[in-house]
Amino acid sequence: MKELFNTEADTSGDVINERPEADPRLYSLASTVISMPLRVPYLPDRGGAVWASEVYTGIGGGYNVMRAAARQGARVICAAPLGTGPNSMAVRQALAREGIESVTYEMVGDIGMTIVLIENTGHNTSILSPGVEAELTLESLQLLRPQARDWVYLSASDLVFPSYRDAIGQWLPSLTPGVRVAMAASPMVTDVGYSPIRELLGHINLFTANEREAQRIRAIANRDESLWQIIGEQMPTGSVVLHRLADQGCLLCSSEHPEGESVPTMKRATVDTVGVGDTHTGVVLASLLAGMNIRLAVRRANIAGALTVASEGLTGVPSASEIDANL
Repeated sequence: MKELFNTEADTSGDVINERPEADPRLYSLASTVISMPLRVPYLPDRGGAVWASEVYTGIGGGYNVMRAAARQGARVICAAPLGTGPNSMAVRQALAREGIESVTYEMVGDIGMTIVLIENTGHNTSILSPGVEAELTLESLQLLRPQARDWVYLSASDLVFPSYRDAIGQWLPSLTPGVRVAMAASPMVTDVGYSPIRELLGHINLFTANEREAQRIRAIANRDESLWQIIGEQMPTGSVVLHRLADQGCLLCSSEHPEGESVPTMKRATVDTVGVGDTHTGVVLASLLAGMNIRLAVRRANIAGALTVASEGLTGVPSASEIDANL
């Protein structure tokens, strides 16, 4: 972990398009979609029905990670595909409000939508309909110039799209030495399968998953082992796996601690779990970009998750000062 998360830039190899500013950046390649959360008293049985309330339209997917990171003061760049339609325009406006730069390759069409059913317990279930965000190309990726000390963020859910998977698989090996890559498991790992994820693990420096996602990874890998044995052992030397355990905190897994070091959190009543994992990931990456060590980054992210889960509709995504106040 010391080598991977050293805050000094890696100067080995050629740095493409070296920029004068010193601040490292977070490039997000995770799909950004329009989100329609619906609060329901329970999930109906097959063929049943249920009344929903509190209908509002928001933005989901990679946007939540980017917003959480930007609110920590990180320099964030949206590089995920956006289209020419009204939903894509709404995303561009939201990115601008959060100070997030967009360098996406514009496509004719519009981004997809996710319907989120939020139960009274605060837990959620999502239904997604894809759009142009599924059409990432190698040509668009080659226009990006991440440098040493930058982070690239991916969501495993996007690997369900063959064109997206192929473009990422060809692009990651070409990254400048010192660029680091994070991947979130997502609840859709069952649809993705283990092989597409395993093929990329040699380029992933940080992998994060909650307990339910970890169980699904065990199922698709057909291995009753720890998340580190299934995922971490395939990753580069010095990488980490974050196994999030809700109000029990997070296990920080590494080669030195394959079963995980426990990083505690504070407990808050669960109101809404939408985007909580994304917030955790965004704060971890922003903290690492700021030069913090991995344990402090995870500790700050745990607090951010607790503050977010206690509020509705991601209204509680905290700033750096709010997190520090709770340390």
